[in-house]
Amino acid sequence: MTEMNRETMYALLREIRSLAITASMSGALRKGTRVLVEVYNRCLETLAEQGDPLVKSLFTPLSPESTSVDEVGAAAALLSSYVRPAKAERRRHEEDDDDDDDDED
Repeated sequence: MTEMNRETMYALLREIRSLAITASMSGALRKGTRVLVEVYNRCLETLAEQGDPLVKSLFTPLSPESTSVDEVGAAAALLSSYVRPAKAERRRHEEDDDDDDDDED
């Protein structure tokens, strides 16, 4: 089986976050919370299996039975920040720099 790279994991976690926001705000997809939690947990497991030394101390698995859609969205947002690929990080900093330029006007 192919090892999941951080870009793929980042994209999955960002999608979990997006779906959780939609479910929270509209009520649509709320029954999908269990699936979102399961994919989030698989991302955590994969990071641990790939030898990430900090993932287990920073993040805990979510319970499909007791995690709200808001909680899985927040957890996915945090984990996606942790696995953000360097290319996405550079883009984010460039966008922040552009925002700073706007403040000078």
